[in-house]
Amino acid sequence: RTYCARWHVLTIWLLSSFVNQCMWLTFAPVVDPCSRMYNVPRILFSSFATCGTLTYIPGTWWFSRMLEKSDLRRVVLTASTLAVLGVVLRFFAHVVLQPLVPRFGYAVLFIGQCLVCIGAPAFLQNPALFGEIWFSQKERDLISSVAMLVPRVGQGFGPFLATLCVRTEDATGLSMFLGIQMAVSILLGWWVFWKFDAAPPTPPTVAAARNTRIGARSASESTFALWLKLFRRPQYMLLWSVFTVGVCCSSCLLSLYDDFAGKCGYGTAIGGFASLAYMSAGVVGLVVTGLIIGKAPAYRSALKSTTTLAVCAGSALFLGMHEKATVSLLLCTAFFGMTMLSVIPCIFACAVEETYPMPTEASTGLLTISTILLQVPAIPLLSAVLNNQGNECLHFSPAHIIVVTMSLLFCLCPALLYKGKYRRMEAEQCDR
Repeated sequence: RTYCARWHVLTIWLLSSFVNQCMWLTFAPVVDPCSRMYNVPRILFSSFATCGTLTYIPGTWWFSRMLEKSDLRRVVLTASTLAVLGVVLRFFAHVVLQPLVPRFGYAVLFIGQCLVCIGAPAFLQNPALFGEIWFSQKERDLISSVAMLVPRVGQGFGPFLATLCVRTEDATGLSMFLGIQMAVSILLGWWVFWKFDAAPPTPPTVAAARNTRIGARSASESTFALWLKLFRRPQYMLLWSVFTVGVCCSSCLLSLYDDFAGKCGYGTAIGGFASLAYMSAGVVGLVVTGLIIGKAPAYRSALKSTTTLAVCAGSALFLGMHEKATVSLLLCTAFFGMTMLSVIPCIFACAVEETYPMPTEASTGLLTISTILLQVPAIPLLSAVLNNQGNECLHFSPAHIIVVTMSLLFCLCPALLYKGKYRRMEAEQCDR
């Protein structure tokens, strides 16, 4: 059975993950004034954007071990506590230390930023596990989809909110903005401590009941040992290829959008509008897909359809850039976002079904961390290819060809070849 408390717990989870990712990119719009204020090179503040990537691996290991020995409440509570400590350090460094000892203040600020970022894996790796623990079979796919989406919306909303509250020329208002973040984090931390439960009194599904028993397993088989087993499963590796390469190509395109479009005469503001179009349409696509696969769980067919549409939309986007028509380009970007984010819940559902009865967090966690690691070298490498292209606007430049070829070979082909089983669904039907 399900309980009304699941909506309360869901609200806490979504707000905590949203705020955590908002704080990840707080300093992105004010890199120049902050570097002058703290008397440090600009690159040291630019590196704040990569804190999340650098801390993701140790954070993943830590929270995976914690989940093996404890439960989801301890994971979320630890992440919230780290966020509170981090924002308090950031506020203290900026308000107290920066006027007295700027460079020491920067060191404390950096430590606070790392504490905020290290809690990200607690939310980014476990949406499918959270949905399975708390929600019914018809609800869990949609809830997992929303829980995957909200942190990514937070990543985009964080810099936008900072731009509204802080003057980008001289960072006026940054102290108040950091103070607001600190107050919100403390309130959320208190809410998590008093109200966030690890699981309902009774599991909502058979899969949740079995996962509860597996989650209480001894630590003899770590998450990393399970990941090694997953690399030996051909059907799972097809999903791994679709997800890691697909999300990486999408991230490269959005990160370098101004560079791609600038070569064809578009202004520098196009990147911001494109991100808004991508995310707005992506929200619609992801939620609709989550609703559809929740009511008619044909995960394999949904995966093949959404992946095919996403690859076609990405190719159309490159062609749209050449036309120098802003409206059509933004429409192509919106369609790409709608189809691309629609793929994500399909892949996560297929991964959980194919690897059942392995713990949900193992199969989905490997997908997430692999994508983070692949993005680290991919974005600068593609940027270098773009820089070597010059200012010529081509239908398919070398950078375009690289992205489209990777999408065809490592996203579309594996998706069409995927024939994974519905192991979790079969187990639930047998136990009814």
